[in-house]
Formats: sequence, C-alpha cells, structure tokens
Amino acid sequence: MLKIRKIEAGSSLEGLPMQEVACNNWAAEYPYAPRVRFAAGHDGKRLLLRFEVEEGCTMARVAEDNGPVWTDSAVEFFISFDERGYYNFEFNCIGRALLGFRKTKPEVRHADEEVMGLIVRRASLGGEPFEERRGDNRWTLEAEIPAGALDKEDEPGIVCAGRELEEETGYRCGQLEWLVTLRTTVAFCNER
Repeated sequence: MLKIRKIEAGSSLEGLPMQEVACNNWAAEYPYAPRVRFAAGHDGKRLLLRFEVEEGCTMARVAEDNGPVWTDSAVEFFISFDERGYYNFEFNCIGRALLGFRKTKPEVRHADEEVMGLIVRRASLGGEPFEERRGDNRWTLEAEIPAGALDKEDEPGIVCAGRELEEETGYRCGQLEWLVTLRTTVAFCNER
C-alpha cells in the first residue's frame, strides 16, 4: 500500500520519487509487460497522478470517456478511503478516462460526464486516437482529479457540505445545520 504524499497547494509532482510498477498479474496469459513508473500526491483539493510508460507497442483507439480504455495502451490507479468501496481510474495514452466507484468488481457506478469534465489530463501523445505504433514508444500521462470528483456513494448532503467547505476554504465547521434543499433545474435535472 502506498501513502499518498501531501504537497503544497498549487504545486506539481516535480521532485516526488517515481514508483516502479514491478508486477504482472497475468504473466501466464500476457508475458509482455511495459515499464511503468508513477508518482502520486495531493494538496487537499486535488489528487495528482503522473505515469511514465515505455513499451514496444502503443495504441489509442478509444476517443470518449467511460469507454473501453483498457483495450488501448493504458494505466490504472485504485484508491480507497474506507471499507465502503474503492475508486478505479483507468486512462489511455491520450488521456481518455474510465472512472468507477465499486464495492465489488461487478457493482460499479461510473462517473457522469460532468465529473469526467472536471479531471484535468495532460498526455504527451496528444489527444487524437491512433492505430498501433511499434518501436521504442515512450509516453507520459498526468491527471489532476479534484476532490469533488471523489464523492462517496450515498453520502448524506450535510456530510458532503462539511467536506466541501473544508476543501474549498480550509476551515472546518463545528456544527452544520441543514436549512433547505433547492432544485434549481427541475425541468430537466434531478440534481439537488
């Protein structure tokens, strides 16, 4: 298990040590394994990830978020805050992402388009899909995932409000009281 380091607000992952991914869980079926290194950090408002990949074949066909990015050259990251479940982030080499919250492997809730739009991605190979490239391929992917994208399933609104207050202002409230629920766009949305 890796402890994610806290970094200064607004800074990058520069200077953090890169961790080698040195296992291949499916070596019998897939003996080839690219060289992958990563760094992870947080500043209290966002989770920052950087992946560096060296591989012999690179491909990026998936052009939309929450698509089958695992079929391309991709990296994956898991994070859990408690026993209720975990987040699974997968990014292909052009920055398309799949984000799911899971309790068990078959039980998944994927992030909606709005949440996916909050994730900042920088891919060294650009953002356009391409067919397989063979050779000495190297690419990097950086992602900034705002804390708000990691909302907990079925979290009570009052708990979410307290967490968001601390994330946005750095202050904690001694006592929160729910006053009103607003539905601002009832004609086309069920958001509260």
